[in-house]
Amino acid sequence: MLQNKKSLGQNWLKDRFTLEEIAESARSEVDFCVEIGPGLGTLTSSLLRRFPKVVAIEFDEKLAHNLPNSFPGKNLEVINT
Repeated sequence: MLQNKKSLGQNWLKDRFTLEEIAESARSEVDFCVEIGPGLGTLTSSLLRRFPKVVAIEFDEKLAHNLPNSFPGKNLEVINT
């Protein structure tokens, strides 16, 4: 199990209702969504259901590497900075 790194300010939201509320509040008439700090991809999952493409920007190298494997076949671009 991955531990969140407090030094990076990582906090992982897990409540499905809250995740869906956040995703629904995003403007859906655009072609893509940018997610800053996707972490484990819990919000990413909701965003991928709502947008044709999600660009996720992740600082943590391990999380950035693992994220695409969680969503095979989805239009997800992960940028590790």
